[in-house]
Amino acid sequence: YVLSGYTGAYAFDRKSNSLVLGGRLGYYVFDRLQVEGTVSWTHVRRPAEIVESLFGLTLEAEDFHMVFYHLSATWELMPGRQMVPFVSGGAGSSIMQGDTETSINFGAGTLLFLSKRTAMRWEVRDHQFHFGTGPSRRTSNNIEFTLGSALLF
Repeated sequence: YVLSGYTGAYAFDRKSNSLVLGGRLGYYVFDRLQVEGTVSWTHVRRPAEIVESLFGLTLEAEDFHMVFYHLSATWELMPGRQMVPFVSGGAGSSIMQGDTETSINFGAGTLLFLSKRTAMRWEVRDHQFHFGTGPSRRTSNNIEFTLGSALLF
């Protein structure tokens, strides 16, 4: 088992940068393959922007908390070394403004083992989901950069 905590930056729809906090619990299925469950939180603040709709232009700003969770599979490219690069992908859900949206994610990163049981982990991940209602529904690509620690059991 691997228990991880992390913090970093989250870019919501490439227009708002905010702090992200989260944790993961992983299990090594094989020596290269790990299954992880992740829960994260961020506070999104988007500046006012002009939004065009069917009935005219409006000035809109957003300020909300977002929680997202997902189940991912992580494939380690060179296991058994001190520095282990990996790729990861999975599916989950993003909860914001009272709505729940299905999301997918994929990313890459590196584990740097400081001892047999502890490691430092950094990664970049893209979270994709649809949000909005009706004709204003659109796809959002949200980039997450994180740095954290991992404890192996």
